[in-house]
Parts: sequence; C-alpha cells; structure tokens
Amino acid sequence: MFKNLAVLVLFLLLIVLTHAQEESYIHPCASHKLSSFQNLAKAANKDLSESVKYDLHYVKLDLTLDNMSTQIDFGHAILRARVVVQSLDAFVCELHEDLIVDSAKINGQNVGVLRNASELKLLIANPILNANEVQADIYYHGTPPAANQFFGGIFNAVSPSWGARVTWTLSQPFSAHTWWPTKQDLIDKIDSSEVWLTVPNNLKGGSNGLLQNETSLPNAKTRFEWKHQHPIDYYLISLAVGPYIEYNFTADLPNTTEQVFVQNFIYDNPNTLTNFQNDIDETADMLYLFSEQFGQYPFRDEKYGHCMAPLSGGMEHQTMTTQGFFERSLTAHELGHQWFGDNVTCSTWGHIWVNEGFASYSEYLFEESISPNSAQNDMLAVHNNVMSAPGGSVYVVDQSDENLIFSSRLSYNKGSALVHMIRHWVNNDALFFDGMQAYQNTFANGTASAEDFMNTMALVSGVDFGEFLNDWYYGEGYPTISLEYNETSAGLVVQLSQESSVPNITDFYESYLELNVSFTDNTVETFRVRNSFNNQQFLLNTWKEVSSITLDPNNWVLNKTGSITKNLNLEFTQTAIKEGDHFNLQVYPNPSLGSFIVSNHSSEKLSLEVFNSLGQLIAKEDLTPGINQLKKNLASGVYFLKFMNASKISYTEVLKVY
Repeated sequence: MFKNLAVLVLFLLLIVLTHAQEESYIHPCASHKLSSFQNLAKAANKDLSESVKYDLHYVKLDLTLDNMSTQIDFGHAILRARVVVQSLDAFVCELHEDLIVDSAKINGQNVGVLRNASELKLLIANPILNANEVQADIYYHGTPPAANQFFGGIFNAVSPSWGARVTWTLSQPFSAHTWWPTKQDLIDKIDSSEVWLTVPNNLKGGSNGLLQNETSLPNAKTRFEWKHQHPIDYYLISLAVGPYIEYNFTADLPNTTEQVFVQNFIYDNPNTLTNFQNDIDETADMLYLFSEQFGQYPFRDEKYGHCMAPLSGGMEHQTMTTQGFFERSLTAHELGHQWFGDNVTCSTWGHIWVNEGFASYSEYLFEESISPNSAQNDMLAVHNNVMSAPGGSVYVVDQSDENLIFSSRLSYNKGSALVHMIRHWVNNDALFFDGMQAYQNTFANGTASAEDFMNTMALVSGVDFGEFLNDWYYGEGYPTISLEYNETSAGLVVQLSQESSVPNITDFYESYLELNVSFTDNTVETFRVRNSFNNQQFLLNTWKEVSSITLDPNNWVLNKTGSITKNLNLEFTQTAIKEGDHFNLQVYPNPSLGSFIVSNHSSEKLSLEVFNSLGQLIAKEDLTPGINQLKKNLASGVYFLKFMNASKISYTEVLKVY
C-alpha cells in the first residue's frame, strides 16, 4: 500500500519521467505495435476537442491499392454520426497531412476543407442541430508516411520466409489516421463498418466481418466488399492485401449447435499452408475452450480468421487477426483479444491491462488445457521475466509512452500474472470464469477499466479486491517473502514477513498464500492464508513435527522466496490470526469522490478509523454487519481506513479520493 500522499506523487512522477527499462524479451504481440507507434500522432493529434461533438456510428472505406506500396490510389471514406451538442458547424476528424483531400461533402453538399497538420475540418454552412444525423464523405489519395520508423498505420514489406509481398495495417494506438479519416477515441465505438478493397486480380484483400461480394471490375481489378455489423474501435479496423489462398473451416462451440466460420488468408506458396496447417487448426480448439471460459465467441454470427503479413507477431483486428506466423501461444493470445480488447476494450490506454493482460493469460489457459505441467513452467517463466527488474506498474500513467503501454514485462507478463493471482484470490474456478463472463456481458461492445473488471469479479465472487488494486495493479514491484515457524502446544505458529523490491513506492503486497507443510511422518498438508500485513502470524491447526515448509508451491503469487527457518522462540500472540479468520469486507467505490460504502460481510461489528496521509485521525465510525454508507465528503488525496474487530485485530486499506 502507499505510505502517504507524497510517496504517491513521487510514484507518479517517477513513472512519467523514467523510460521503460530495456527488455530482453519482447512479446510477439507487442513487437510490431512498438514499431508502428508514432510520435507525431501523440504529439500533434490528441487535441481534436471538436470531434467530441458527434457520436460516430458508421464508417465505410472504399480504397484502391495494391501490394507493391502503401500508396492509396483512391480513397472514399463515409463517416456517419449523430450530433451530441446544441449545433454542429464543423465536422472535425484526423487524416495525416501526407494524404491529399480531393473533395468533401456534408450530407451530400460540397463543403470547404481546412487542414492544420493532421486535423481535418469540414465547414458546415448551415449548422446541424442536436440529435440529427451528419454524413461526411471524404475523397482522398496519396502515400501515407513511411512506416517502420516513427510512423505506422499502414505497412508494405516482403516476407523473408515465404517471399510474399503484402500491404497491411496496424493502427494501434494512434495511427489509424495515417490511412483513413478517423476519430481516434476509444470510448466512441463505431456501431458498424464496411471496408471495400479494390486490388489487382492476382491478389486478395482481407478485412473485418463477412465478405459480401467479390466484384470483378475493369482493368483486371477485383473489389472485395467486407461488412462488419458489430461495434468496433477505430484501431481495430484493418486491411491486408497480398497474394493469398484461402484455407477455411468451421469450429464447434460449446452448449450450442452454432459453428464459427474460420477464414484464413494464407500466402500463395505451396509450402506455407503445409508448414502452418496444424497450428492453424488449433484455432478451433481455442474457440471452443475460450467460449466455455469467457462466454460464447462474440462475433460468431460473422467469422474469425487470419490474414498473414510479414510482421514479427500479431495484431488482434476484430474478426480477422493479422499474423506473421502461426504458433500456439501467439494464436491463443490474438484470439483471446477478441473478448478482451475487441468485444470489451480498455477505456484508456492506461488500462491496457484489460486488453493485454487477459490476452496473455489466454495463452496460459489454452496450454493448461493441454498440459498443466507445461503451463506451470510457462507461468514460472512469466514470473521470472517480471522480476528481472524491480519496479514498474501495470497501470500506465504516461499514456504517450509506447514502451510503457506495450511493455512485454509489465502489460503482458505482469498483466497475465495478475489475472492468475485474481483466480487464486477467488479460489473457485467456477466463480472465476463466471466473473469473466459477467464482465464480458456487462461491458460487451463497450469499454472498461481495471476497476470495472475488479468490481464485476467482486460482485460475482464476494471477494474484495480493493487492496489487490492498490498493491498489485497501481503499485510497483513484487515481494520477497520469508517465513518463520515453531511447533507449540497451541498449534503450528507461522510468521510471514515481506521485503518489497520498491519499498519507497509499495511497501507491502497483500496476497493469499499456500503453505505446503511436510511432516516427519512423510505426510503433507496444504494451508491457505491471507497475508494482510507484515510480520503477520497464523496459528495452523496441526501438532505434528514439521520437516519443511514450502511457500506458494503452485506458483500462484508473483514473489521470490526468502528464508524459511524454525524459530524456537516464536510464540502465538494476541495479534496472530487463526487460519481462515480474516476480515471479509469491501470498500467501494475506490477511488471515490469523497463518500464511500463499506460492505461488512462478517457477522460482527467493526470499528473504523480514517487517517489522512499525515497520519492524523479525521473520522471514526462503528460499522454494523451489512452495508454501511459513509458520506464523508473527503478532499482529494490518499486516506488509510483502519478496521478493528472486538478481538483488537486490525486491518488497513488505502482509499484514494479524486
């Protein structure tokens, strides 16, 4: 937990000012996203305040291009929106200045165009009133900025392994405007979209949704007409143009007769499909498993598929992932994104965890379904990678830093480790996956934050995740946990202590820990404890002679093991907590606006003391079992809520107030 407000401020400043550390391992899903991130976008294109004046609900892109360059020979973008202010006198969107606008219309009438860097403003002579529809038609052409440098969005390259030349897009997080006029706002999802690709006859063009038509055109051209009828975020609209063959099949789904059409655009090379077919076929098993665990595949009425492109990993374009190769963990990761990232998208890039952490955990879940031992080894490798450096938060404070957003060590690996720990906190797989499905159902077709996920999981499981957010998500680092024990007449006394890798930022990490106790009679017992504060004691109900104790034997918790020693002077004290005897309460909302609720799930009364960041007592309350509404009107800052029961056992939780 954070020690005080000054430390919290220091923590935020350190993240903003410190560049992400060098990583020896780059997740395949992250590598190309990092190369596509563009500094110009984050510097020049984030102040388009006038774009909030409309709700964008339909996009159609009609593009003529080929696989020899990124040049767009002809572009026609249709953007339909609803006015959400009193009146709209200009339609503002983003289009990179390297692209030439030929003309534009608003509701069928030609309009003037103003350009300022990547800001595109279409002037409206007669303002459009609130709740009315507006359609912008933008005709454009040109060569987007060079990719693979600071600029991304649209790429062209030759596969070094298979010789295929491809033009493809990767717009995450701020690069969609390099190839189409867009509103780069995560919250404003587009209700439906179409992408029409006119390409030479020897090529295919892939995109989101279902292929409605392949229309033959003059001059040896074919138009691939794609339509997607689900809400989609701007960065998930995609195209890929190359020399493809199709490899298609259907996949069964659990508890239904429905099947998913799986459409794969594979390089037209006789060896490519042969090399990858077994890996591609595993997509069907993944669709079945993830539909069981997360809820039915959200786009099952259309398709799932892949377009190959010479990128070093994958990108989770909605219904049609772009992948450079096929390998179990990469394919599982990108498919997991269809739920976590596509159906439910992070509400800000700071909460990229709800995209990448869960997609990374999808890799673990599929491996677990095939080989639990292999999955355990994979999680151990994840933990080792996370602990290769001392600090770093899963929450991204500086959302202009691509190395933080797409940090393999933090957003991907630590993110996956956190989901694994949440599963352990719930301690019931049925409830855990019920919580995953409830989150998908609640926020389907929309956006969500870490708090949204935690609150959903808390409602389903009854487990309080307030301290988890403080310590593991917003906090930094990891603990090294040491253990002392002694056999006494009262039972086995165990005392746990922690050392933080970043004690000036996060001094303690609350967690549930398993203790494997081996006895001299060759028996083994496993005890589960909630470690809520440093030097906490537990009295375990056993009186046999101990030969050894193992901390976290199943690798649930991100931690290093310190010393494990027998201490003959260790005695049970009144501050010790007996096995399973811990507080069962929930504080929400946290962060709050000043007032908050304490849900006391225990059957006993508790006392509450509220301290400010200077350690001053500012309020005191008696809490009854059930719901306690506390209208405190606290000023913004960090507060410490100290709960105590009749046995004088205390528990402290951090409350953040905006």
